[in-house]
Amino acid sequence: MTAENEASVFGLVHSATSDTQPIEIDPTKQRWKKLRCATITGARLIQQQLSQGGQRTYPVMITLTYSPRVSWNSRHVSVFLKNTREWFRRRGRKFYYAWVAELMKNGMVHFHVIVWMPKGYRLPKPDKRGWWPHGMTRIEGARNPVGYIAKYCSKADQPNSFPKGLRTHGRGGLDATSRIEMRWWSSPEWVRKWCSSITDVRKMTGGGFVCVDTGEWRRCPWIVLFANGRVILKQAYQRGRQQEIDVQS
Repeated sequence: MTAENEASVFGLVHSATSDTQPIEIDPTKQRWKKLRCATITGARLIQQQLSQGGQRTYPVMITLTYSPRVSWNSRHVSVFLKNTREWFRRRGRKFYYAWVAELMKNGMVHFHVIVWMPKGYRLPKPDKRGWWPHGMTRIEGARNPVGYIAKYCSKADQPNSFPKGLRTHGRGGLDATSRIEMRWWSSPEWVRKWCSSITDVRKMTGGGFVCVDTGEWRRCPWIVLFANGRVILKQAYQRGRQQEIDVQS
């Protein structure tokens, strides 16, 4: 089903886009920009959610490092989070966390994790418990958890690239209202300009985004073009018809 047909089925209203000049983008910088936005926003929303809910917690910073002879694996962080989540579940507590990967100058990866601990509880060291058997871990208090995670996100504009397949960030514990705001901030810039205030926007199968509150649907106004290693965004639709695309090599 095309995006237009799907929009029709749900009674959505299509909005036309305006004329815009082609834009050349740097994929690496775009990736880092998304990483920073998602990680910092996620940590901020968790902190805000806990403060407004009156929950008594204190944040701790966990650093997960690898031993020199151990290589990263895409499942390592997932297993660590699963074990930690189970520790919280057994105590009847919800697991709130945000994390980001960092690439060191020597090319090795390590991870920084913020965990919001309930008052009266202390988290055991992950390496001692076997939750992180790949190297060393460190736990320390964090007075400013959002600032802590932002510090490591600021290092993301380094020239080196993360290994292919590596998850670079994540978060958990957001409630329904915070997830709506998270989706809005994680949406492309053109979506946030279209829905100028924070609202529930979602990707549509087949392309485009829908504003859940109004039922209005809008297709992506850009197509991605590749030419001799360059990545170019060019307006995909103009006056209701698809443009002819011509990119000079």
